[in-house]
Amino acid sequence: MLFQRMNSNGTEEADEKIYGRGTSDMKSGLVACALAMVSLNEEGLPKKEEIILFATVGEEAGAVGARRLT
Repeated sequence: MLFQRMNSNGTEEADEKIYGRGTSDMKSGLVACALAMVSLNEEGLPKKEEIILFATVGEEAGAVGARRLT
């Protein structure tokens, strides 16, 4: 099995797919949030407040990105 021989910090390509830590994560959810924000902006929303999208990196390696927000 591919995952049994992989370095946990590396990536490997096999059968036109990329395997490794962080290759799927929340990328689709992040894009969905960003597109929702674009859509709201195009509609002129919100009327009173800003919407800010925070995204961090390094969740598998000590939450490096989240620590910089605090």
